Amino acid sequence: MKKLILIVFISSFWACKDVEKLENVDSKIWKNDKMACKNERKNMAQFIVNQKEKLKGLGQNAIMKLLGKPDYQELQARNQRTYIYFYEKGEPCEKPNNVTHYANLSTSKIVKIRFNATDMVNEVIMQ
Repeated sequence: MKKLILIVFISSFWACKDVEKLENVDSKIWKNDKMACKNERKNMAQFIVNQKEKLKGLGQNAIMKLLGKPDYQELQARNQRTYIYFYEKGEPCEKPNNVTHYANLSTSKIVKIRFNATDMVNEVIMQ
């Protein structure tokens, strides 16, 4: 029982881990460039991916505090989730009311932040 309490305590400590500032990433500019329609995220995307170790272990709320609400979310089995941020202007800006462009994420310029079932970042990739 003591081990279980210790595990829960440690897990909650990491889940509440404060957001570190990412070098060469201006959170305010990133957040204000929804769907990358202003094309201001483009130069910051690679810096986010290069600093993925700082993001690993953060929860969804911490990522939203750092990068804002995701442009799109994917839900997977077993309570896993992926936040998707566009980093280059594309079809979502041209046709904002047309949701079919999300079906073509494989051709979009995006940063994916994947969370595991315990709400912690376990993968950050750029495509």
